[in-house]
Amino acid sequence: MSAVQEVLRQKILSFKGKVFRCEFLKKDGTLRKITCRTGVTKGVKGTGKSMDIVKNPNLITVTDMLVAANEGAEKAFRVISLDQIKYLACGADTFGSKDTGE
Repeated sequence: MSAVQEVLRQKILSFKGKVFRCEFLKKDGTLRKITCRTGVTKGVKGTGKSMDIVKNPNLITVTDMLVAANEGAEKAFRVISLDQIKYLACGADTFGSKDTGE
């Protein structure tokens, strides 16, 4: 894991469950803008994460707040690759540059 990825991981964990905004590239190359948070346990079935996620420190699991509000917490979990994050913000704490194109 690179130094930038470690900084991002520590920054996200420092939010301690607060809602934050993130923009990242999905596997198919499209930009996803998400409002999310970490540490959500509602909707967890107890089956565990796949081994790929557990073994890869470059991946972090978050809960998409929009999906959780509309479809329920059990469908709202997302995995973000730290090397694909373009923008991250929680209050005044930001990282990267926000995409201004809609």
